[in-house]
Amino acid sequence: MGKSLAHSRILFYIPEGNVETSGVYASQVLGLARYCVKIGAKCLIFQWAPCQRSGKEIRYRNLEEGIDVVEDFVPRKYRQFWFQTRDYRRLNKRFIKAFVEFSPTHIYCRQYQTCRAAKDIAVSERATLIYSMRGPDAFERRQMGGIKNFVASLYTAWAVRRAMKACDKFTTMSHSFAKWNKEKFGRDAIVFPCCVTDGFFKQTNEAEKRSVRLSLGFAEDDTVVVWCGGVFVWQRLDDVVCLLRDMSKSDSKMKVLFIVREADEMRSLCAKHGYDKSKYRIISLNPTDVPKYLQACDVGIDCLLQDDFKCSICCPVKIGEYLASGLPVLATSNMGDVPKRLSESGAGAILAEPLNAKDALAKMNRLLGVDKEVMRNAAKKYYSWDGNKVPVATLFS
Repeated sequence: MGKSLAHSRILFYIPEGNVETSGVYASQVLGLARYCVKIGAKCLIFQWAPCQRSGKEIRYRNLEEGIDVVEDFVPRKYRQFWFQTRDYRRLNKRFIKAFVEFSPTHIYCRQYQTCRAAKDIAVSERATLIYSMRGPDAFERRQMGGIKNFVASLYTAWAVRRAMKACDKFTTMSHSFAKWNKEKFGRDAIVFPCCVTDGFFKQTNEAEKRSVRLSLGFAEDDTVVVWCGGVFVWQRLDDVVCLLRDMSKSDSKMKVLFIVREADEMRSLCAKHGYDKSKYRIISLNPTDVPKYLQACDVGIDCLLQDDFKCSICCPVKIGEYLASGLPVLATSNMGDVPKRLSESGAGAILAEPLNAKDALAKMNRLLGVDKEVMRNAAKKYYSWDGNKVPVATLFS
């Protein structure tokens, strides 16, 4: 099998999202499309860009070299999730001309609803239908609790199984999740992780790093630990804040930067746990600004729930972003393939449970002596698109 995609024409079928307004889709869909173009493919992204004032229903345009976009502009009313596949099938009728003219060899979907909706297009165009399974949908629904969510989880489990039967290939982001799928559905996954965008690999100069630190009120000789993410229950933020608070009490030179969209919620959480305001900063950033702020820090941290299935099969993109920025990583043991990769590469350490400051400080201080190239090399090997060229090419060959 060659590593070129010169004969591949990939339709990224994401009527539920937008690669220009969603950070996740920009990273994991547009980033993947750009890499496919780099190794020879042509790409068309079908996305949703609702606009009340446009007076248009459809727009077809070139996004960048090798990547065109066709957009649905029509605002949508809220619909229960079990109607979504039917709605997408109806939507296809308005866009079928664009799909046929593109003549896809592959159709890539990220949801079980969209995978089932794209099946008819794949059959008519004789294209390979790819389902990128991002998580355990039925499990997540059931975990929400209550009889309604339990019933909804039964439908979701049925629909996911239908999507697995409909697709020709499927991919996921961790070997642990691939193993689970093999046991449940009897199918082998093509595995590659959530890869990071090129911006995290582009190193800023020392003057800019100093400028960022000073703008945050951190001294050059402070040890800055960064936590970057969203406020979700699986992030166990109460435990994280208490851990960092206790570490800061033991090490007067340790400071913390929280990069989070929900800044007010994080401030309330820190206040709740009596975290000294002089020891941390909380900021919200545009995605394009995140790399330079990460590179101004010294260590990244990510902690997920223990004994949680979703966490056990996940692949947090922040791990790759930390490593690409040259930061060693402190992580918990229940995190997909991450613990094994950090141990093998020497680019991080696994925190003891329950979380405690003494253990975390000892591991952090050891990691501070590791050359930054160790982390960057780990990121290139595990979390870059080039490092995953073989599985990507296999998926779209």
